Amino acid sequence: MNNPIKDNRIVCNYTFAVRLLSLAEEIHVTDPCIEEEKEAFISWATSLLKYQCITATDSDEVAYLKRLDVYDKYTQPILITHCGEQIYELQDIELYSCMIKPGKGDSIMRHNAKYFKGDRKPNTNRTFFKTSEQANDYLENNKPKYSVQDLIDQGVYNMFFKPKF
Repeated sequence: MNNPIKDNRIVCNYTFAVRLLSLAEEIHVTDPCIEEEKEAFISWATSLLKYQCITATDSDEVAYLKRLDVYDKYTQPILITHCGEQIYELQDIELYSCMIKPGKGDSIMRHNAKYFKGDRKPNTNRTFFKTSEQANDYLENNKPKYSVQDLIDQGVYNMFFKPKF
């Protein structure tokens, strides 16, 4: 028996995932129980196609996926970290985030990248990091150190903020 996995592909022919998804979507069911199986089959076939698009390196394979209008659809990252790394929904990694404009009491949140799939989109008011150290550094460097009242008490408020008339 030949190994169906070749060069990090489920089969040696790069048309397999596209054909598998097409087959899954075309199945006609008459039983509600089988409908759930069909949805699961479509989900697995879609995951396989997404993985193929994300990991494709062969120019012929990429060109084929682009001709079918699936490459661009499945190669869009779900988010880009603060340092520019692209994160895809299939990645099972921990991410850390904090508010883009943190307040005095703000802290870091931990997420799993797999959470952000389908309708679950990252909060646009947050910035994401690969490590907690990066998130802590950002938070420490962007947290307000003084309140407006602190500046008024020190008599320097007018040096930083011009009155609006």
